[in-house]
Amino acid sequence: MTDFEILTPLLHARQFGLFCDFDGTLSRIVDQPEAAQITPENRQQLTELKGKTAVTGIISGRAVADIAARVGIDGLTYVGNHGLERWRDGKRVAAEAVRPYLAQIAQAAEAVEPRLLAGMQLEDKQATLSIHYRQTADPDEVREQFLPVAEETARQYGLKLFEGRRIFELRPPIPLDKGKGLDGFPKPHVVCKAGAKPPLPQESKPGIAADLV
Repeated sequence: MTDFEILTPLLHARQFGLFCDFDGTLSRIVDQPEAAQITPENRQQLTELKGKTAVTGIISGRAVADIAARVGIDGLTYVGNHGLERWRDGKRVAAEAVRPYLAQIAQAAEAVEPRLLAGMQLEDKQATLSIHYRQTADPDEVREQFLPVAEETARQYGLKLFEGRRIFELRPPIPLDKGKGLDGFPKPHVVCKAGAKPPLPQESKPGIAADLV
């Protein structure tokens, strides 16, 4: 059974919505973040689903402008920076809770850039900072060396440090993530992860999440 066939029964649910992550879900995991592209199959599936659900969108840790450009499908909802910003009328709109920290994030970017080790890449996403080290000669060694720098920078500028796949992330210290980033969309929705048995429409509950691979 294909992912689309798994989701088909849910399209009859009242106010069913679908959000997908991007990296590793709509695109393959790649060594260079800028090389990631939505697969043709997932582009087709999203295009077919658009308009059949109350809301269809992408929620990603990437900057929202980046994700909107990479997917490029009109009529989808784009949420970026782990829920910290949305794409509205062709413009980036930061969550209200993030705005007091934008200056601190900019200062942290200026402070950490000169301390990057060979092969590291700083990605300033305005609402967050990502420090990639996948392309370094020895990522494990680089992590050990740079972790104290990342921790110091987070403390100095009042940010929170997170780690992902060969990446350090500095984010505002607010309780907002991909799940909370969906607040404000129509509810109830059906919760379903592709590959799992979907609940029946009458079992609808708040929140939505889905991966298409």
